[in-house]
Amino acid sequence: QEVRDVLIGGKAVGLTNREFELISYLAQNSGRVLSRDALFEKVWGYDIDFNSNSLDVYMYRIRKKIEPDPDNPRYLHTLRGYGYKFQYV
Repeated sequence: QEVRDVLIGGKAVGLTNREFELISYLAQNSGRVLSRDALFEKVWGYDIDFNSNSLDVYMYRIRKKIEPDPDNPRYLHTLRGYGYKFQYV
């Protein structure tokens, strides 16, 4: 059985399936900027209305779970107007 969670300091952070799919795809492309449309297509399987803030909400929730200081992210970065980048330091 596949384990679908992220460990921070040896403890599972309790991601939802969609949160896991997002962070997993970002981590597989660590250091690369991924556009919002690429994330929607890969994780949701289709291109959705970009007026939706659903992706931003997911990223906010992920940051609260994985970042030591979500207001000053170390790992999950926003490139305003374009997309997101995961950078493991």
